Amino acid sequence: MPVSKTILSQLLDQISDLVWIISADDMEIVYINDAAAKVFEIAACGESNNELSKPDASWLKQLEENDRAILESNLAHIYSTGSFEQTLSFHCSAQRVLSLRTVFTLDEDCDGPQDCKLITAIAEDATDSLQTQRRLGESQAVYQSLVESLPISVFRKDAQGSFRFGNQRFCDALGITLEQLIGKTDHDLFPESLAKKYVSDDLEVLATGKTFQGIEEHMTPDGKQSYNEVLKAPVMDADGKPIGVQGIFWDVTDRQNAQKALREAKEMAESASQAKSDFLANVSHEIRTPMNGVIGMSNLLLEMVSDRQQREYVQMIAQSGESLLTLINDILDFSKIESGKIELERIPMSVREALGDAVNLLKFRAQAKHVDLICKVESGFPDRVIGDPTRLKQIIINLVSNAIKFTEEGEIRVDVKLEKLTSDSVQLNISVTDTGVGIPPDKLDVIFREFEQADTSVTREHGGTGLGLAISAELVELFGGKLEVKSVVGEGSCFSFQADFELAEDTRRFADADGRAIDITQKRVLIVSSNELQTKRLEKWLTDLNMRNSQSTGVELAIKKIKGYAVAGVPFDLVVAESDLNDGSAEELAKRVSKIDEVASTKFLILSQASHGEARTPEALLDAALKTDCQWQTIPAPLDANKIRLGMLTVLSDARVATTNRRPSKPPTHITNVEEDCRELKILLAEDNLINQKLAIALLEKEGHHVTVAADGQQAVDFFKKSKGQFDVVLMDVQMPVMDGFAATKTIREIEQLSDKSTPIIALTAHAGTQDRDRCLAAGMDEYLCKPIRAKDLRGMIENLTGQSSRTSAPAVTQETSGSAVDWQRAFETVGGDQSLLKNLIGVFLKEQSSMRGEIEKAIATDDNTHLRLSAHSLKGASSHLGAHEISRIARELELIGEQKRAESKITSPLMEDLKDAIDEVS
Repeated sequence: MPVSKTILSQLLDQISDLVWIISADDMEIVYINDAAAKVFEIAACGESNNELSKPDASWLKQLEENDRAILESNLAHIYSTGSFEQTLSFHCSAQRVLSLRTVFTLDEDCDGPQDCKLITAIAEDATDSLQTQRRLGESQAVYQSLVESLPISVFRKDAQGSFRFGNQRFCDALGITLEQLIGKTDHDLFPESLAKKYVSDDLEVLATGKTFQGIEEHMTPDGKQSYNEVLKAPVMDADGKPIGVQGIFWDVTDRQNAQKALREAKEMAESASQAKSDFLANVSHEIRTPMNGVIGMSNLLLEMVSDRQQREYVQMIAQSGESLLTLINDILDFSKIESGKIELERIPMSVREALGDAVNLLKFRAQAKHVDLICKVESGFPDRVIGDPTRLKQIIINLVSNAIKFTEEGEIRVDVKLEKLTSDSVQLNISVTDTGVGIPPDKLDVIFREFEQADTSVTREHGGTGLGLAISAELVELFGGKLEVKSVVGEGSCFSFQADFELAEDTRRFADADGRAIDITQKRVLIVSSNELQTKRLEKWLTDLNMRNSQSTGVELAIKKIKGYAVAGVPFDLVVAESDLNDGSAEELAKRVSKIDEVASTKFLILSQASHGEARTPEALLDAALKTDCQWQTIPAPLDANKIRLGMLTVLSDARVATTNRRPSKPPTHITNVEEDCRELKILLAEDNLINQKLAIALLEKEGHHVTVAADGQQAVDFFKKSKGQFDVVLMDVQMPVMDGFAATKTIREIEQLSDKSTPIIALTAHAGTQDRDRCLAAGMDEYLCKPIRAKDLRGMIENLTGQSSRTSAPAVTQETSGSAVDWQRAFETVGGDQSLLKNLIGVFLKEQSSMRGEIEKAIATDDNTHLRLSAHSLKGASSHLGAHEISRIARELELIGEQKRAESKITSPLMEDLKDAIDEVS
């Protein structure tokens, strides 16, 4: 049944495609469906068949001119072609341009061209798809342009490994065209070994979906080695499935060669640095070996020579040796810091004690220049911390020494302030300020460089290597801070830094007779002083230690307070009293209190000051020192907080046993030759240097020990075998011919495995590095002694390892047992604790002091500055040995006057009066 035109028209109106019928002669529309009518904006005469009441050719005007010309040409040939397809750009009135993909078909019902006047056009709106294709084409063009302009090679493969694309640079590198590349595989283009690697990398990318990056090595056609850095990534389809590999690579030959050269340079630098370190270590060893003999023999001579001038010469040799040793240590420290091999110790320490020790070491140097040296530590922070006291003291000593060197008058202050305090750490700000010459602004950075100084001229007044500040700056960084300086030329300088410490768990320092730790906090103390300023200072120091205190100005009032507090049930734990009071002395107070039953056990700490009472002979002072009453302890002037603290701890501990991190030792309260627990030790000395042999033999035989000498390690092993383990101690030099100390120690330890006995072995070495100590201990040695060897260090180490006390070791009288006129601790240190030698020196001084003073007076009378300088220098040396610091200080002033050629009576007369008083006080 034929379909009616109405039904056909209705069907055409339901589709989205545009349909219209035109006359072949004039291209006027005679029929149009709804979709086309909306686009062409042409209205049909009726809704039944969409035929136009009048044909309309206006649609042609809405076509692009070029499209219209092509259309007219195509329509002219439709009688022969029957149909054709053309995309038309159609301008709508809404300022839109549609792309209509149109099929034009000749009406097949016509019998011939002359009868067929109608052409049917069916169009699809392809605007969006064509725009998409256009954008895609543009993107591809941009991609192509980008890929071709990149200075790298780009390629793409499918999942089977066939190349689908390569940019021009990639093709040029292979020497082929893109057409020749397409379809090829790695096996077609590269040597088999490279092809296998490339395929393996591709499979890894496809399997994991991850990017691959690596360095590939190639040989160029001319035989040179080249390197490419390669980056491969998976190509994904719409479902995220890898369908290929895309990669880029670029030449990194120059970079690889540069890195190789850098590695080689780094290895050379490290080798040079190691060679330098080895050189410094060897030089240190070679210098320390003869220095061991110089210093050791000098100290032995000091114990044997009684002639004043000879002793002075020998002492100058020893002091010069110590100075050289300090320089060697500085160079080694700098070398260790530079190579990053220095580390801070982490041991319990007292900040106040470390600072006090450092400052006290330099007080006499400051006094010799008439410069005040002041140390002020702020209160309000725990004193016991975890840190490295040795390195902290080294920093302070370096800074204060510099300040003394460049300060001619005024003062030097060491200030410690609390910066930050937490539950487990404390940060301190430490500064050293002087009133010296100052530093020019352009030299502020230079001074921290190694071997650099502010004044480098040949006429500079002050010596030094320029290492002190460089070492200090590096050590400060290890403490977590930075060493900074502010200075004004002519006014002085201030060096400051911050240091971080962990808080120690135990702030207690001493133990009582039962071994229980003594905590001085909250202890009740009575201060007895007639000096208001001194009382305030003591009160502050005790308050800083969290101790409760009360004050008294004299003996009578103190006795009343001591009895009253005891009756009230709150007795004083300690009485801190000045030696001279308005109505008596501290000794008198202690004796009277000891006779009162209820307070007889009261402990006293007596603060000594210059005596104005009856003069006592040196022998009498020595006897008094030997008979110190255990009921009280004496501290000499000048006083500081650390001295007071240690003095109180010593008094409060019945046994006076320190519980520091070091081996506990009993502070001496008297001097004696210890005979208990002493016996002759059999000691094997392995040492190849003749001077060192003689020194060690002299030191050891002086102790009553029997010494067997081996000239090398092999001989030491042979002696040890023959003795069948009878040696009590082995002193093992590390560097020896035939067999060194390490090999000898290893052999001895192997011999000992056959028995249960283990002989203590002490390493003797001139190598002073931390790694050297670790190496000795790791080799099986028990202790490490760095040359030059000092008698007290050797004695202490042998005593520690064997438990045998020294026969002649005579610990020096501590500062607490000395008066102000003579520092007995210094005196006994000078003679190594030899009481007999000290008495001999005292006798010599008593005989010579009158003539020495006479020589000074004679030089002044004759205006002989040279003779004044030499005579004063002799007196200064003699008095310094005995710890008579006041005499030494005055002699130093007279020596300076001689140096400055100002031996005038108006200048020297006051000093001579002071000198007479000072000599009378000790003689």
